Amino acid sequence: MSQDVSLLQTHRLKYQPKMPAALASGRVGIRKGEFIEPASHAEEIKSRFPKSYGLPLVEIVEGEGELSNAPLKVGVVLSGGPAPGGHN
Repeated sequence: MSQDVSLLQTHRLKYQPKMPAALASGRVGIRKGEFIEPASHAEEIKSRFPKSYGLPLVEIVEGEGELSNAPLKVGVVLSGGPAPGGHN
């Protein structure tokens, strides 16, 4: 790797992600919301995600539960919409 690092890359390397309050406190809870209907393409989304489509929104919040070290499978969808270079 080159020793030449841009100013932007230098700042990126210094970045420290912020821990969500619910995880930092060690006391977690689950809040279930309502199913959110997609604005468009509902049938296509439903066909691609048949096991999760229609389920409620779930948030991890501060609560009464204790954090566990047991593995937990979660799915996360990150979408910021179209961006230069096609990275969504």
